[in-house]
Amino acid sequence: MATVVDREIVLAVEDLCVELSIGGTWVQALNDVSVTIRRGEVLGLVGESGSGKSLTALSIAGLLPDNARVIAGSIRLNGDEVLGKSEQALNRLRARSVALVFQNPTSYLNPVLTVGDQIAEIFELNPELLDDGHARAPRSRRERRREAWRKTIEALRLVRIPDPAAVVARYPFELSGGMQQRVVIAMALVREPDLIIADEITTALDVTVQAQILSLLAELRRSIGMTLLLITHDLGIVAQLADRVAVMYSGSVVESSDVSSLFKAPKHPYAKALLETVPTIHGDHTVFRPIPGAMPALTDPPPGCRFHPRCPDVLPACSTVAPEPLAVARDHIVACHLHGTPRR
Repeated sequence: MATVVDREIVLAVEDLCVELSIGGTWVQALNDVSVTIRRGEVLGLVGESGSGKSLTALSIAGLLPDNARVIAGSIRLNGDEVLGKSEQALNRLRARSVALVFQNPTSYLNPVLTVGDQIAEIFELNPELLDDGHARAPRSRRERRREAWRKTIEALRLVRIPDPAAVVARYPFELSGGMQQRVVIAMALVREPDLIIADEITTALDVTVQAQILSLLAELRRSIGMTLLLITHDLGIVAQLADRVAVMYSGSVVESSDVSSLFKAPKHPYAKALLETVPTIHGDHTVFRPIPGAMPALTDPPPGCRFHPRCPDVLPACSTVAPEPLAVARDHIVACHLHGTPRR
């Protein structure tokens, strides 16, 4: 696990609040979400389904659906505010600065275009990517096409696709799920983004292929200094890849710290419960401890701390007062009445 040191901050999300329109009523889905990622760092964003992880990712990339709106907060990428940008500016942002990789590559690959054509199209739309700074940029259309094809093969080789010169001529349906995911990762990398957001990218893969993709991400992180927001419900993936972790519950970050601190001594009851859901083997049987209850509905959230109906350590204040984030150690933030509520 890499040691986190002070680096240039690539992403800074501060007090982000997002509402969703459900049944004609606006309800708050993200509540004062704050996360930061430094250059070359991997941040794991974890929590149960419905906790707000993917909505946070879509907010960062400016891809919120029509029934969502940002009502407060700030999202800065390399110090540049994302919120309030025009659609044209957001398109430029997604073209170069931030890339997303989702869990089902089949949905994001065009079935009627070859793998090579889909990657080469990125260079055609962004010709500046063809200039590596060491040689004259290709001038003619034929030169640009040849250079784009060469870089496409390089990208497939970078993600460890065997015989990339042959794979460029194949269609997505001719590739396995793991190979398709590698292609999508290659498409993200060719744009040389400042930030890659990987949203549950191993969920649809079998265990063996998952291990290969995780090994690839670890290798890319070492070789090219990739900056990654890793969205997952799998704490094993976080332990393997991430430097820091932010735990989300019902639209809020309830605890954030370096990975080692969270795994050794989680402070928030939800983080503790989430760690206990990881199956453990005792003798000839596997022990699994589910979290009692369910995530509250956005349309009817409980007052106070949203986790209090499921919390084994609930205090009287938990049902009436929402806890504020408190620093319990350096770079370790917890929002829980067990650790006190800071004054504004």
